[in-house]
Amino acid sequence: MTRKIIYIALTFLFIACSEKNEVILNFEGEINGKPLSCNQWYSGFDVNGKTAIQLKDFRFFISDLRLINSKGQEVPVALEQDSTWQFKNIALLDLENGTGECSEKGNMATNTAVRGKIKNDRYTGIVFKMGIPFEWNHVDNAAVPSPLNVGAMFWNWQSGYKFARFDLVTDKPDREKFWFIHLGSTGCVSEIMGAGPESPCSKTNIPEIRIENFDVSSDIVTIDLGTLLKDIPVGTCMSGTDNAFCSDLFPRFGLSLETGDCMDGCADQQLFRKRTDEAYANVGK
Repeated sequence: MTRKIIYIALTFLFIACSEKNEVILNFEGEINGKPLSCNQWYSGFDVNGKTAIQLKDFRFFISDLRLINSKGQEVPVALEQDSTWQFKNIALLDLENGTGECSEKGNMATNTAVRGKIKNDRYTGIVFKMGIPFEWNHVDNAAVPSPLNVGAMFWNWQSGYKFARFDLVTDKPDREKFWFIHLGSTGCVSEIMGAGPESPCSKTNIPEIRIENFDVSSDIVTIDLGTLLKDIPVGTCMSGTDNAFCSDLFPRFGLSLETGDCMDGCADQQLFRKRTDEAYANVGK
């Protein structure tokens, strides 16, 4: 009888230890302290701070989501396979809604959260990459499940996907009217653009984001376009090493433009942060 009781107790303990909890990691976008919108002008940009911008597109991929447990270990989150926003360990965040200036390239559907499961434990932080792993970055995007079939986020087989697509329109004329920022791998070598490379690109350009003291059950990840673009001249960055605008932007992603690698673990990235009540205390005042 005693052995049976012990066996039952151990069984329940095993089940409890192997249980997986649901994880919902929420994201929100802002520009200079104001919520991200396709129908609003935001002032204070360019090197002189006198240019206004409006959103045209705002989408980005994340992958390899992990939570940091109390021992400092990074534990992978098993993403929900929803056939829309998540596939394998990749998720597409879409913060535009296809209205206003976003109507040309955008769509009405939005996604502001990543969903998955993780084994039961106490977690104190998050780690993820903004990008797509090499094995999925150079596929036929017309033959893979959503979200990898989203054409607006794809360059070509050789170069792969746009890990982030931040498209803006400005109140400046002519060639300075548009401000496009597309982050993706470069130095991808294949015989033709219609074929994927057999080995990883020389510059992966995948930032790894680490946020400590983060409670995934209540905290929100803010992606702050205002901080990313502060005092940066208006221009177009397509991740090219010979692009002057990219040389200003890449360090704010935490990346080296020359190598495509994280600098100091991407610790100086200025795009993602944990939302704090203090940051929003004066919004609208």
